[in-house]
Amino acid sequence: VKGLVMSTPPSWEAVSSEFNPVVRSALWNLLTWPGGHSPLGKAFYQYASTAKFLRQFSSKNLFSSADKVTDEWINTIISEARPADRRFAIIAFLSGLWRRDRVLKMGRLPKSIPVWAIFGDQSRTIAAIDEQRGAEDLRERYANAMPSMVKTAIMPGKNILPYERPNDFAAALQEFVSSLK
Repeated sequence: VKGLVMSTPPSWEAVSSEFNPVVRSALWNLLTWPGGHSPLGKAFYQYASTAKFLRQFSSKNLFSSADKVTDEWINTIISEARPADRRFAIIAFLSGLWRRDRVLKMGRLPKSIPVWAIFGDQSRTIAAIDEQRGAEDLRERYANAMPSMVKTAIMPGKNILPYERPNDFAAALQEFVSSLK
């Protein structure tokens, strides 16, 4: 590994605190029991993989403006979400299985692996507290936690900068990659 790139990483709250394990387990069980085929989980999965839901979710949470949510984006997401074996990824996200305190691990990343993080200036995070603080505060928190952070940037956009600003993102990424040689 020559370097690590983080494009609009998760909210600080999501990586610095443990999601309540009782709530996490209850949500998982509610959405998967019995045997991974809960009627509620199935209904949620079917709804969450519709074009209407994905367009609303993408407009609100991923892109800086609704007009950037293209049919190509929606069709790609639908085709990736539709296979039934992928429903567990959606349910795991909703249940908070991914939310763990990762600050110590981030700090242990060897300094020999440089890290570059880029944040959207309109980033909308899962944690409301980070939304109030903004991208600059989030950038500082990550930089302070990761001694191997060599570069950070804030770019116009929201949460999926490679899709919103592909040329700008690619140029910034190329600059970082070139510095690794």
